[in-house]
Amino acid sequence: MGTRKAPSQDPAAQVLLELLGDVPWQRSHVRFACHRKERLESSSHDPNQYGVLGLGYWQPCCIIMVMVNSKPPHEVETSLYKLVFHPISDEEPSSVFADAAQDVSRDATELCIVGPYLGGAVLLPLVEGRKFRLITDLEACFGAGVDEAVLSLLSDHLDSIKNKAGVHAKLVCSSKAALFGSANFTRQGFASRDELGCLIRDPQLLLIVQQWFEDLWLTSDAVDEKALSSVAKQVKERAVARQELGIATENPPDALAHGTWDG
Repeated sequence: MGTRKAPSQDPAAQVLLELLGDVPWQRSHVRFACHRKERLESSSHDPNQYGVLGLGYWQPCCIIMVMVNSKPPHEVETSLYKLVFHPISDEEPSSVFADAAQDVSRDATELCIVGPYLGGAVLLPLVEGRKFRLITDLEACFGAGVDEAVLSLLSDHLDSIKNKAGVHAKLVCSSKAALFGSANFTRQGFASRDELGCLIRDPQLLLIVQQWFEDLWLTSDAVDEKALSSVAKQVKERAVARQELGIATENPPDALAHGTWDG
C-alpha cells in the first residue's frame, strides 16, 4: 500500500480538508494513508479513485487515519465539529461545557435532552423559556437524594418527561446543533470533572442524532405525578433509614449540587 494525493474531486480529500482546515497543524505533524477503493457497481480497479467510509457509493478497503502529534487546547473546532473538555491541569472551574450547551440552546425554540443525573443549577437555565423533551432514569436521577428544583421542574412538565431505566447517554440537541459526551447535567459535570464531549453542527449527523432521540422517546415510559412522587418518597425514606443506621449518604455525581455551573 502506498500513499498519494487524493484527487480534488474525491470526497475523502474534502473531508480531510474540512477536518484539518480550521485546526492549527503543521504538515510534519499530520500523517494519513489512503488505499484504493472499489466501486460497488464495478469489479474493475481504478488507481485514481479514492473514497471514504460512509460517503457516496465507495466500498471501503482500508481506514484513513489522521494523527496530530501535538498537545491540543481544551477546545478543538472546525466549522461542523468541536471537541469539548476541561483543561486537565486547571483546578479552576471551567465553562467549556456550559458554553457549548449555550451554543446548542441559543435561539432554539425546543430542546431534546437525555441524561440520568440532573442538577437544577444546570438544567433549569438550559430549559428556561423554551419547550423541551427530557428522557431520564428517575431511579438514577434521585438515587441518592432529591433535588427539589429538578423535582419541581419535572412535576410542572410531566408531558415533556419520559423515564428510561438504565439510560446513560448525555445529550442536548436543537434543530441546529447537538452536544453529547460523558458530562452529566450537573454542576461538577459541567464545571470540573474530567469529561469529554463533542458539539456537532453537521446537518446529516444531526438528523441521525435527532432520529435516535425520537426512537428512544417512543420506547420510554410516560411519567405521571404518582410515579414521580413515588420515586421521590422512596429516595427520602432511604435517606432517613441511612441516617438512622449511621450510614453516610452516597455521594451521587453532584446531582444535588446547587449554585451556578461556573462556581
